Order: sequence, then structure tokens, then C-alpha cells
Amino acid sequence: MMSGGPSDATHRKRRRRRGPKGAGDGPSIPRAVTTNGAGPEEEEVVEGKAMELDAAMSAAEVGGVVGSHLSETRFDECAVSPLSLKAVKDAGYERMTQVQEATLPIILRGEDVLAKAKTGTGKTVAFLLPAIEFLSTLPRSPSINLLVICPTRELANQVAAEARKLLKYHRSLGVQVVIGGTKLHQEQRSMQSNPCQILVATPGRLKDHLENTPGFSNRIKGVKVLVLDEADRLLDMGFRRDIEKIIAFIPKERQTLLFSATVPEEVRQISHVAMKRGYKFINTVKEGDEETHSQVTQMYMVAPLDLHFSILYNVLKKHVTEDADYKVIYWGLVHVPLPIQTFR
Repeated sequence: MMSGGPSDATHRKRRRRRGPKGAGDGPSIPRAVTTNGAGPEEEEVVEGKAMELDAAMSAAEVGGVVGSHLSETRFDECAVSPLSLKAVKDAGYERMTQVQEATLPIILRGEDVLAKAKTGTGKTVAFLLPAIEFLSTLPRSPSINLLVICPTRELANQVAAEARKLLKYHRSLGVQVVIGGTKLHQEQRSMQSNPCQILVATPGRLKDHLENTPGFSNRIKGVKVLVLDEADRLLDMGFRRDIEKIIAFIPKERQTLLFSATVPEEVRQISHVAMKRGYKFINTVKEGDEETHSQVTQMYMVAPLDLHFSILYNVLKKHVTEDADYKVIYWGLVHVPLPIQTFR
């Protein structure tokens, strides 16, 4: 979910960035360019509504989603429980986004859905809210009933944070996160002492638990809803084999939801493996739209190879100074693509 209004993004696009104090000691930084934005027979295509709405509406009304992605439909018009509606209201959500309006009724019916939706348009609530509604009707058990697979640790933590907001009044349900870069035994202890019904995971760490955590393989056999969030990124990052192994392990009788900013052939292929015949394809991206959300500021620099390190150092130093809770993804191109690295 994104924060900030459209006017902020416009100013960011046109404003030249100044270097950090003391940056004059290093080499001059080359000009940075900033931009905003960059089916099979058995599926049923459902076009998402594309309504032009007031772009100046407060992002707080939809939990950080900019107003241009809002629909006219309110959450209290949807067939969800009073407990969920109360949590939705407490989270500051009033109107649904177009993605939520297009997908929620179909997901609530228990159907499998492949949704093409940009990042930052409310897709997390679109799959969490109906899944939580379903889980709240099940008898309490130590089984994992909802499994959300995310490509990165950061996204997994964001999804879990959103789930905790929506679970505020569903006190019988809990959520936990298992991600790489943390100690496996700590996660094992946490799951044993406080079994959860919702698990948000990155593929590699989920596979680790399947292979090394006693009793985990039995708990995951209780999965009723599987979500692949940002499915295109999961596949781009080489997780296809892991995902196929996980899919083969969990029950076939389940609801499966795939959300993806793009739907290339590889996403279509994994949808055939993961989903039932007759799943719904919902496209909420209008023809001609950029694949990336217009509020996501992107930058690239073209510089001589010998200046890469000093430029990167100065850019990171400036970013850290401006935001203590910083996050950076660096993708360097020389002659061949280098691995994407996340600095935290």
C-alpha cells in the first residue's frame, strides 16, 4: 500500500534532487532520470471496473491507496462480518479500491482468481479480507489454514502487518511470518508456542520448515486458501520449483488466489498448476496503462564504471540520512546483469 497524494508524486517527478551535505567531497553525480510508472480456454475473464474518480481524496480513506484507484463502493456494502467491518473502519478504510471492488465478491464466493493488479492498489486487503472471513467460520485448530507466499521479506512483513489490522476483532485467529535472513529455530519455537492459522512466508524459508521443523508438514496440510502475491516476481526470482513443490504438498481441495502486476506466459503456466479449471481472470489494469503504479518513483543513473561505487555510496548516504527506516534495492548493470541486492 502506498502513501502520499498524487500532487506529491508530481512534485517529486519535477524536482531535482540535491546532494547530501558534504557530498561535495566526492565526485559529481551524473544526471538521474526519474519516471513514474514503467487467457487460456478454461479461464473466465472478468474485466475490473475502471472508473475515473477524485484523485485528490485522502489516502487515509483507503489505507494509503491514492484516490485515483478508489471505487464508489463502500466496505459496508460488502458481505463481510461485523467484526471485519469494524477492523476495516479502525484501519481507516472506507471505500474499496477498484481492485477490491472487482475481486472481493468473486473471492468471497470461494472461486479461484488470477488478478492482474498494480502494486499499491489495495490488492493485499483484496485477498486477506475474504480469506479471513472464510477462516473465521472454521473450527479453531492448530492447522495453518491460509498460506500467503511472497517474493521478499519486506513484502511478507507488510502483508502480515495488514493481516494483524484486519484480525483486530477476530481474536481466535493469528498470523506469523517465516522469512529468510532470520534464525530458523526462533521461528520454530514461535510456531510451537503460539500456533497460527495464517502463515506469510517466503518460498525458501517455507521449504526449510517443511524439511526441518517437526510437525510443520502436518500443520500445513490444513491449508484451505493459498495466495501467491506478486506471482510474476516470485517466478522472476527463480522460485518456480519451490512453489511447485509446495503446491504439490498442500491439499488440492483449496481456494487459490494469484495476484500479479503482469501476466506473462510463465504466470499463466503456474496458474494451470495451482488453480482449478474455470478460475476467473480479473484484469484491473486498463489497456495502455503502465505496468507500474504511477505513484512509485523510479530512478536510474548512467555513469562510467569507475564511478559506480562512489556514486552508490553517496546516494545511499543521502537516503539513510533522509529516512532512518530506509530500504533500497540496487540493480547494477555493467556488461551483464548483476544480481538484485537488497540493502537494509
